[in-house]
Amino acid sequence: MSKSANSSRSRYENAAKLRAEGLTYKKIGEILGRADGKGALSATRARQMVAMWGRIQNKQKTWYDGLSPTAANCLRSSGYESASAVQQDIGSGVIRMGDIPGLGAKTYADICKWLGVEQPEPKRPSASGINKAIAFLEKHGYKITPPK
Repeated sequence: MSKSANSSRSRYENAAKLRAEGLTYKKIGEILGRADGKGALSATRARQMVAMWGRIQNKQKTWYDGLSPTAANCLRSSGYESASAVQQDIGSGVIRMGDIPGLGAKTYADICKWLGVEQPEPKRPSASGINKAIAFLEKHGYKITPPK
């Protein structure tokens, strides 16, 4: 954690401790403001700081902590409930780019990095699969020309 984040965190903690000791929000604002040399904080700001410390302390860890919101929403909407299930399905090839709505190359790479696994090489289409697709298209009136 950076020094400024630590400093900010300790200010929130100090505000909560002062409130627990029975001080008013106005008095907390005066005390915390003087420590900065910036004058008194408002009572409203002191109240916000105490409330924020409570939210920080009560934040529950989730299995998708550390993932981007896009990746977390993508996996959660697909029914995943644990990192181990995601890791197993990435390893076995069940989860692939494009199989889940919103799971593109960047999100897939983010998930692999979060799991600490190497990103598997995308499976290349087999020749028989391509031949079947060409036959299907030709059957429906399309003319296919191979690349040069």
